[in-house]
Amino acid sequence: MKVLFIEDNPDHAKFGRLALDPHFEVCPSESGEDALQYLEGLARNDWPAAILLDYSLPGMDGLTVFGRIVERGYDIPVIMVTGHGDENIAVEAMKKGAYDYVVKSGNYRALLPSVIFKAVKQHEMEREKARLALDLERLVITDDLTSLFNRRYFYRKIEEEMVRAKRQNGKLTLILFDLDHFKKYNDTFGHLEGDRALKEVGKIILFSIREKVDSGCR
Repeated sequence: MKVLFIEDNPDHAKFGRLALDPHFEVCPSESGEDALQYLEGLARNDWPAAILLDYSLPGMDGLTVFGRIVERGYDIPVIMVTGHGDENIAVEAMKKGAYDYVVKSGNYRALLPSVIFKAVKQHEMEREKARLALDLERLVITDDLTSLFNRRYFYRKIEEEMVRAKRQNGKLTLILFDLDHFKKYNDTFGHLEGDRALKEVGKIILFSIREKVDSGCR
């Protein structure tokens, strides 16, 4: 498991790595600029599992770096590290979305592995929850047979598009079509063949429309 460790103090970086090395692949960085540049060069599947971010850094402080990480869309749990007496900074980081914080006091380094494991686990659970919610939303608005959007979605979408077209003084096109003699086809060849025909029509519609621009509904 890869962890990006952003710490400019050589001693703190050294002893922090000693605590982390047995458990993680540590990627050290001495400044926010270097860390952001490092992240920019990574493919999404190579992102670190977590970021350990010191508040006191040269150039940009930890909160600024954290803001840049969020702005650039890096979906990575961040743990803020602050000095003793800077707990208010940690609270501010938590309000902005940090997963946890550690105060440089006593034998704080011994806590780092467990704090990181906890943050990574929480992040995984949140992603799974979001995925399940998205799957549920798709089920609610999708026709099972054709994979087109269903009538519930159509009424909601057409209303939204009418409002947007009016606001932007634009045009809205609705194409409505029926399948000729479909009842006769169903009666002649059976409902299984009728379903197969509807599936093929759904595939044609989905192939023909522009993704995230047009909507195909049954």
